[in-house]
Amino acid sequence: MFSKTLKDSLDIIEVASRYLPDLKSAGRTYKSNCPFHEERTPSFVIFPETQSWRCFGACVEGGDVISFVMKIEKIDFQQAIKLLADSVGIEVPRYNNDNVNVELYNINESAYNFFHNFLLSENGLAARNYMINNRGVDHDTIMKFGLGLSPSDNRQLPRYLENLGFSNKQISESGLVFIREDGIPKDIFAGRIVFPIIDSKGKVLGFGGRTLNDNGPKYINSSKTKIFDKSSSLYGINLAKEGIADSGKVVLVEGYMDVLTAHQYGYDNVVACMGTA
Repeated sequence: MFSKTLKDSLDIIEVASRYLPDLKSAGRTYKSNCPFHEERTPSFVIFPETQSWRCFGACVEGGDVISFVMKIEKIDFQQAIKLLADSVGIEVPRYNNDNVNVELYNINESAYNFFHNFLLSENGLAARNYMINNRGVDHDTIMKFGLGLSPSDNRQLPRYLENLGFSNKQISESGLVFIREDGIPKDIFAGRIVFPIIDSKGKVLGFGGRTLNDNGPKYINSSKTKIFDKSSSLYGINLAKEGIADSGKVVLVEGYMDVLTAHQYGYDNVVACMGTA
């Protein structure tokens, strides 16, 4: 996934300091007056360990280095990708897909960043503890697979995507939301651990979600879209393709957790079939 490759090449402190002259170290974080609203006491915090930012003042929002540049430059996702890639001398890959497909890939990458950053934030502490202590998934595996968490407020993701410049039509066709009778989109993954489904080229096709309680179905997936059909998708193929090539074998397991556990213990040729139901 290009956005992850790009972020791995960036330091959010270095990028943010170009815009925040008063940015100062404060223990394990950095603080500054928020550039998005007027204030006297610094409420804008950057977390180097997770490469994320959050305003604890009037904005009450946060994100990663890409969303920061989008917001401060007032540009869309693709423009931010191009600006940041140019700053570190990385060429942005060109896709041969039509415009609709490109929009779907962009909205999925944005959702990936949203879910992943939320899991790594203070709001995701209980979910991280659940995955580590109850499910045996360690921090390295969480990071390797880009696991995420969707807020229990099912309007947060749609609002985030709207703020990034995606239209209601694009959001509605993303497979990430359901539409109420009043036309307001709601996040279908609200309150769930989120598993990004990434193809062998690193592009985010869709997501799976697991409930943290007994409310509703245990697992759900993104709705079928022009780029995602779970009957033809393999979970973990992006991380297993080299192991499959090296061993000449592929091990097919039942679900997300089986893949995570296998890779955590060194079995890197394991994928899961998404099923047809």
